[in-house]
Amino acid sequence: MTYNRRLKKGIRKGYCTAPYCEVHDGPPLSGLEVLAWELGDDPCVVSVRLGTPEEWNEDLDPDRIV
Repeated sequence: MTYNRRLKKGIRKGYCTAPYCEVHDGPPLSGLEVLAWELGDDPCVVSVRLGTPEEWNEDLDPDRIV
């Protein structure tokens, strides 16, 4: 199964969100998290970056930017 098919299946089944830009959009909050924020709480949204350090270094290679 390709990555895109697996991602779409995960979104359809509710295993993950659709892709979003962490830097510009921020993570989507649930209704409960929005309510907590409005009441003065600071809900934490935990993120992980998938891959290996070698792949992350490849991301920094300007020749790979499209």
